[in-house]
Amino acid sequence: MSNPRMRTLPEAIKEIKSLDPDTALTLTALRRMVKNGELPYTAIASKRLISLDNLLNALQLGNSQTDSESKSRK
Repeated sequence: MSNPRMRTLPEAIKEIKSLDPDTALTLTALRRMVKNGELPYTAIASKRLISLDNLLNALQLGNSQTDSESKSRK
């Protein structure tokens, strides 16, 4: 079993921007995803750690849900 790639929210944004410099994802949006329960996190003291892999999966699933919702509205 491999170790999860845990990141603080600002670190996760840096990773996403390194993968996609033109990303529209912001730190505020990421915080909102965590607050709304859309992305699980682990609290360590005052830090919130998220799995980078879970974030990437959530972003991919969000895109496919948006695509299928827009197709069903037509």
